[in-house]
Amino acid sequence: MVADDEPLIRQGLRATIGWSALGFHICGEAGSGEETLEKINSLQLDLVVLDIRMPRMYGTELMKLARQGGYEGYFIILSGYSDFQYAQDALRFGALTTRSLGCPLIFIRS
Repeated sequence: MVADDEPLIRQGLRATIGWSALGFHICGEAGSGEETLEKINSLQLDLVVLDIRMPRMYGTELMKLARQGGYEGYFIILSGYSDFQYAQDALRFGALTTRSLGCPLIFIRS
């Protein structure tokens, strides 16, 4: 699943990454934290590609609630922000690694 409040980002993530070659099928999209959490709770997802800052709910809060609700899949966190607090919060919820690449990726273990 791809979750970002920017429709062009969601479209770009779907189009530029060879998901099927990696063994994934995009089964949905979400444009807000609440919508993402609803879909996590209703679909059996292995992976959520998640914007760290979406309206009404940050990605780290969404991760916390999803884990509390029993979600055991993976998160990939996307961020264009350089605030290390986001990385620290993600680490608290099980991040394996963080990378600073212009658009950092934070991989969250299941």
